Amino acid sequence: MFEYIKGKLVSKLPTAAVLETGGIGYSICIPLSTYGVLPDEGEETHLHTHFVVREDKVELFGFATPEERSLFRKLISVNRVGGNLAINVLSQLGVGDFVTIVETNDVKMLTNVSGIGKKSAERIILELKNKLDDIPIEKKDEARDVGLKQEGINALVSLGYTRAQAFSTVEGVLKIKKIDNLEHLLRESFKLLRRD
Repeated sequence: MFEYIKGKLVSKLPTAAVLETGGIGYSICIPLSTYGVLPDEGEETHLHTHFVVREDKVELFGFATPEERSLFRKLISVNRVGGNLAINVLSQLGVGDFVTIVETNDVKMLTNVSGIGKKSAERIILELKNKLDDIPIEKKDEARDVGLKQEGINALVSLGYTRAQAFSTVEGVLKIKKIDNLEHLLRESFKLLRRD
């Protein structure tokens, strides 16, 4: 129904954003990956959207890129995967990492996502195998290894940072540095956090 919504970013949280357009404020559920690239409140932005209507709930989901939305739609097509669980996957893994997990049958890595057990991970991988070829993703550098990224996020959270801070910091470091181990990743993350 809604392809995208463009307007002023009124507020943002790690799980939701409010966009105002035409005098209407839309509350939109978002993954952390989208939260990390949103502009400052008060600035113009747009989100690719997916509208869900159920008997008991109406929800609007928003994504920074068409690839995120495409993966979200594929995830909710899997039996017993709802919108919130799909958002968790995007928040904790991102598009490129998830595609790699499915391609390599990495059930263990997928169970690191909150809300996904072994059986659910196996079902998701089985149902989406060979169905992700149309999602264009950038070739990943070795440094952006999914395990290292998740370790870095978990380490920062265990040190008292919020998951949103940890995610955006680790993403920021991995975009600009070649990282080969957790110690190096944390050192660079602390440098970035001290600047904020």
